Amino acid sequence: MGPLMKVKHLNPILHPVGNIEIWIASGAPLNTALAAEVADGWLPMGYGLDGWDIHGPNLEKAFKAKRKPCLERISNYLQISAWK
Repeated sequence: MGPLMKVKHLNPILHPVGNIEIWIASGAPLNTALAAEVADGWLPMGYGLDGWDIHGPNLEKAFKAKRKPCLERISNYLQISAWK
């Protein structure tokens, strides 16, 4: 072992960025409810034309249990276009 050195206190030059958002990608109904309850956002997997019919009830139930509702925020990301 080398000699013990004493250095002065170092100040960080980079500061933390603040809140880091947690987004959950899910396609199963219960995982979707979990995302709505505890996450900051939801990345829908396999969301089709009947997506709200499948995930809507679980999302609504979980949003009621969430500390800060983000239904408007999630619904802004669910703009779906369909072609026939």
